[in-house]
Amino acid sequence: MIEEVINCSLLKESLVKDGYIPEELNGNRIFRNFTSVKEEYHALRRGVGLRIQFDNAIILLTGADVLDYLHRVSTNDLKNLPPTKITKTIFTTDKGRILDLVEIVNVGEKKFLLGGNNTSSILTRWLEKFVIMDDVHVKNLQNEYVVIELIGPQADSFITLLFGKQVESLEPDSVKEIFFDISNIYVCKHLNRHNEASYKIILRQNEAVNLISYALSNKGLFDFQLVGDDAYKIFSIEEGIFSSSELNDSYNPLEAKLNHIISFTKGCYIGQEVIARLDSYDKVQKFIAGIEFEKKINLEHEVKVFDEQGIEAGIITSSICDCERGKMIGLGYIKKGYIGNGNVLSILNDEEKITINIKEFPLI
Repeated sequence: MIEEVINCSLLKESLVKDGYIPEELNGNRIFRNFTSVKEEYHALRRGVGLRIQFDNAIILLTGADVLDYLHRVSTNDLKNLPPTKITKTIFTTDKGRILDLVEIVNVGEKKFLLGGNNTSSILTRWLEKFVIMDDVHVKNLQNEYVVIELIGPQADSFITLLFGKQVESLEPDSVKEIFFDISNIYVCKHLNRHNEASYKIILRQNEAVNLISYALSNKGLFDFQLVGDDAYKIFSIEEGIFSSSELNDSYNPLEAKLNHIISFTKGCYIGQEVIARLDSYDKVQKFIAGIEFEKKINLEHEVKVFDEQGIEAGIITSSICDCERGKMIGLGYIKKGYIGNGNVLSILNDEEKITINIKEFPLI
């Protein structure tokens, strides 16, 4: 637990000095809001939001055999991932359950793995465990580096403000090493469902302090906000972006509808036999789904879902009140027999039955 407590300490101390107030949660400081949830959500949807991935895994792999090794131990076909390109893969247990969903950022001799919340230690140990004769070196960068995201329709213009012509030629699903301040940093580009660009920036903590200060000082007419956990949680649930609450060893990749990150034609990987059998024999019993509640409530933990006869039908894994639409929304795993057939489902909250509705992603 020590690692989680000291993650991004330099960056967090800088934000506290600037007047931002975190909350204490299990010994860690969490920035739920920097301004207000509405302002931050508005920036994500209509301007540009800067989100700091304080506790997400950042692992550096080096060595001649890295791609062959990752190809052999994870779900996706990675053997021929070109330099400067980005893709995703899933590390699974021998029972086919999710260990972590990661982005692999290929910067030539360096490969960065960007993983989930507080998975750095377990993922590092797991990667080291299966390196036998391979030329693969694993380094946990959690306490040195951080990932910053720029999200929103103004992100493309804003990143040009920050880095100028250095990012003009950057293609989607690609990474570029650029110069900022006195160091080199790595900028990754993606496109969302609206064909809008979003960015992830991999950099050292001290560089992140300088970059955030520069962004705040030079935002000009941009609708720019630092984005805390609450606003991003609304956005991510609406978009079907899953967190460690959904991506963990209680579930397998097929239940999480991550089939597009699984190669069913390559050779074995850890957990492959289980996943292949589930797919071939149609044995997947539940699927991830969006949830809308018919009443606003405060759910701090997972809660079971029931049908009209009181039979368990699934579980809610994440939930929050959508500040813009005034609705309670969430994510959960629902047994497939209850999806799309008109069943009335509900949860119990302090003995009160609250009806829920199953929704497709995106929720808006």
